[in-house]
Amino acid sequence: MAKSFALDPSDEFEATLMQLAEHHRVKRAQYGSEEDAMENFYLIAEMEACSPLQACDNLFSKHQAFLTMHKRREGEGSDPKYVDDAYLDRAVYGILSLCLYRRENADG
Repeated sequence: MAKSFALDPSDEFEATLMQLAEHHRVKRAQYGSEEDAMENFYLIAEMEACSPLQACDNLFSKHQAFLTMHKRREGEGSDPKYVDDAYLDRAVYGILSLCLYRRENADG
């Protein structure tokens, strides 16, 4: 278990980590279950015949594609709020992918 410590909200990086945690908690309440915050990835995996990790990676890629198209259009037609949300979602999916990877490889 990781050592517990407080994040510094005056540090830009740590403040962003706090925002990521808050964002994840909102999404977890929408998509997860009380038993498993990542249950939705297992459901997607069943529907798409892939692993939960691949299901999460696909959602990461969806946000990366949006951000790539935003950059290609030089920001035209993209609400800055959606861009910020896409960066948040992509960061959260990156962390969730790491969690799922660790679950899949916990035995070996």
